[in-house]
Amino acid sequence: MRTSAFLMLLLSAAVALDGGYPQRVRAAAPPGVSQRIAPDGVSAVRGQPATPVDIATRKQHTTTLLTDGRVLVVGGYDLDTHPLAGAALFDPVSLTWSTTALLDTARAYHTATRLRDGRVLVVGGFGCRDGCTVGGELSSAEIYDPTRGVWSPAAPMATARSVHGAALLPDGRVLITGGFGTDPDLTVAPSFTILRSTLRSAEIYDPDTDTWGAATPLHGRRAGANIVTLADGRIVALSGSDLATVKDSTGRVTDFRGSEFVADPLAVTNEQERAVRDFLDRGEIYDPATGDWTLMASPPDRSPYCLSSVHWVSLLRDGRIICITGYEFEQVLTYDLTADRWTAPRISGHGPHTSMPYVLPLVRLEDGRILGAGGEDTGSPHSAADTFLLDPATFTWRPTGAMTVPRQDYTAVLLADGRVLVFGGRQYERRSLSDPRPLACIGQGSSFGIARYLASSEIFDPATETWTALDPAPPIPACEDLNPLTP
Repeated sequence: MRTSAFLMLLLSAAVALDGGYPQRVRAAAPPGVSQRIAPDGVSAVRGQPATPVDIATRKQHTTTLLTDGRVLVVGGYDLDTHPLAGAALFDPVSLTWSTTALLDTARAYHTATRLRDGRVLVVGGFGCRDGCTVGGELSSAEIYDPTRGVWSPAAPMATARSVHGAALLPDGRVLITGGFGTDPDLTVAPSFTILRSTLRSAEIYDPDTDTWGAATPLHGRRAGANIVTLADGRIVALSGSDLATVKDSTGRVTDFRGSEFVADPLAVTNEQERAVRDFLDRGEIYDPATGDWTLMASPPDRSPYCLSSVHWVSLLRDGRIICITGYEFEQVLTYDLTADRWTAPRISGHGPHTSMPYVLPLVRLEDGRILGAGGEDTGSPHSAADTFLLDPATFTWRPTGAMTVPRQDYTAVLLADGRVLVFGGRQYERRSLSDPRPLACIGQGSSFGIARYLASSEIFDPATETWTALDPAPPIPACEDLNPLTP
């Protein structure tokens, strides 16, 4: 058991600590948009319009590719970790951004799922409740109509949750799984109060009737799981965290791995927590035809940080699941669905270097190659513009054309025409303790420096393997801690 700031980290849109290794509980990065955009959205906590910095530094939002090719960006946190109600649209034809209607409820750590009719269902998350007198997990849902540019309320879930999974089922319904919330079935030890636990429950939304129904629970509790939809319509839930947070009568807050252990939180052992992580190493598959979950095989030799703390998961063109992680994305596992077996292919070369793999997105291109860009210069905190492509046929990384701006912790979206849109992120620079700038701009720890947020966008063309800047806007002058152990 550990006394830590997990609850505060969640509230501040940071990371969950799983086994002492920082892992972003939902892969997302602060986006930035062109400075040509007017402020879009409000911080419902403050009730004031968002500033351009709020827009360019948004975190824990969602991005959804619409049926007409536009990209919808929804919610997230601003620099002060206030949830946002604003939404923006990117047009890949005109290469411009525009604002659209506000959410009814500001939220972050939510999910956004494009329905079969082109509308977008936004569910749950962390935001305002009870007239914004308190923050917490949300049960509410909203639907965006891109043809009219408006939001409409949808029926709420039975259980409020954030950092959950979402997937569109073959029949048009939406499956919601796990996440963080409060499980009424858990019994906590006397003198303790449960602040947050990890959920097993699952729900299904029917857009035709605007109703929710219970689904078969997961085999285990998972928040921040990687969700992959298979070609046959089955859904894979892989990796994630199972954390609980309790408070004792003195106000001391403690979190530990394994929500089932809240009945006696002081007695949780390292072996019990290790067993939870071992379980999370096993993914599970949901079959819409039967409504049941099936556990997947365990990985070989417990490959470190590749399943229970996986950084990127996708589906290869041959139907296998691929998992990539490591500080240079040099660790790979693939899963054969027919054989129910994981293998660890030998990888050649390396991808982008980063001390924080969980904030550097990878993108699977239409031709099957995997794009990785940005990150850090090897051996320094300076941001890099290096770009690499992984060939999944040979598992070989090779360098290609560099980004126009060094960046990391950005958002990347595969567009309908096969290009990749990248926006926002941060630039890191090393600074000494004698730097004359305010102390707030200097990181505290073994590494010192600043991180400036970016308001620019660029597009990668896989055919030419080149980047094109959409708006060479200068970095937004905002600072944050550079200590790599404090994302």
